[in-house]
Amino acid sequence: MECFVYCLPLIFAVLHRGRGDDFWFLEDVDIGPGLCRVFMGVSIALLASNEWWSYLLFIVLYFMGEKPGWGLWQGGIVNHAHLKRIGQNADINLIVQLNRSIKDLPFFEKAIHDITNALKFYHNKEPLSYCYVSLFIRGLWWWLPITAALSIMVKWWIAFFVFPLALGFPASNYIATLFRSPSNYRFYATRESLTRTEAWWALSEVIYGVWIGCMFTTIFLLR
Repeated sequence: MECFVYCLPLIFAVLHRGRGDDFWFLEDVDIGPGLCRVFMGVSIALLASNEWWSYLLFIVLYFMGEKPGWGLWQGGIVNHAHLKRIGQNADINLIVQLNRSIKDLPFFEKAIHDITNALKFYHNKEPLSYCYVSLFIRGLWWWLPITAALSIMVKWWIAFFVFPLALGFPASNYIATLFRSPSNYRFYATRESLTRTEAWWALSEVIYGVWIGCMFTTIFLLR
């Protein structure tokens, strides 16, 4: 069990990238992303209990937290970085992109948009900060069901891990965009070559997977 726990950063790097898109070794498996989501739920369940109902519970909780979208904000971050690299006015372009998309947001994403505005991060004034804060809030919902269940079943203080887990969401995107052109890394690419923005998005999923694994390894060691 301890060996499994110490391997969680690598395991979640693979699973989280596979959740986002098919790895090259899952290109012909239509249910590849769904399987990765299931295995993520099962891996977390092992920290709580070996009972069959625990596996089912954490699979459901993981799907519940992950289900709503976040593409507007993550796409905004990688597009902003790309436009900045090629010398275009990244802020203006991002504001235009956000203005065009926000009016059609589904209910849950619209709620996050409203919360971010209530915190005084406005998409038409500080578009990049708006995207990062929105991703953090989205991350809180992603991990709230999981950490709440673990705080009841294992230790109460695990509930507070929702904050570093959520923080890793925008942080992984920031770190990914620091790479100049990560478009040819076969490790996380579905195709031989990705556009720069696609590659940054893919790389952020690997980085966030490592962070998630580190957080759950820490939880296991401290419990």
